[in-house]
Amino acid sequence: MPVDAQSSDESLVDLYLLLSDFGESDVVHAHVPDGSEILELGCGTGRMTRRLLELGHPVTCVDVSAAMLDHAPREAERVLADIESLELGRHFPVVLLASNLVNRPDEASRHGLLESCSRHVSADGQVIIQRYSPTAEGWQDRRWAKRGQIELRVAEFERNGYEISATLEYRNNERLWSHSFTAMILEDEVLEQEARAAGLCWGTVLTADGQWVELRPGGG
Repeated sequence: MPVDAQSSDESLVDLYLLLSDFGESDVVHAHVPDGSEILELGCGTGRMTRRLLELGHPVTCVDVSAAMLDHAPREAERVLADIESLELGRHFPVVLLASNLVNRPDEASRHGLLESCSRHVSADGQVIIQRYSPTAEGWQDRRWAKRGQIELRVAEFERNGYEISATLEYRNNERLWSHSFTAMILEDEVLEQEARAAGLCWGTVLTADGQWVELRPGGG
């Protein structure tokens, strides 16, 4: 999950290390071949990386923060780089873009992320995307929810068309983190169009809530 970019690196790392894999890696594992190599874009401290390794997937994990990447598992190949400018010169059977990064409000930035996925996926590979639910359900609930060692809640939420603004709060004992952000809700048609512009084509929606989507090479 994203956290406040204005917080110190130390504070961000502390929070990410407390966040658990909430079953995301199991969703990915269920929809890709056993043992397939995964390029994980935006790995943070390796919250999903650890579980993907446990499930038998070799992982190359990428993050722009050295402080975050330093905590990613040593069993993974770790790459310090910006996703949009990433040029590994290799192709992977599975490219993973999780943590709702594709919901960035800036279209050019979304295009950059999808282009990076496109140039790193093998010709017969899969791009697995996690996005906010297209129905934007669940944002009105203000109750604290337990997620491993962390509790989190939606403190504020506002929707204007397809753009949402929210403040999320996280707490662990006496520590509290707050993150305010804007994002763009991407319905199937919009994501399909943007994927095609990046050289990808629509695959399928993987989960009933619409949060996980498979794209394939071959758009344009």
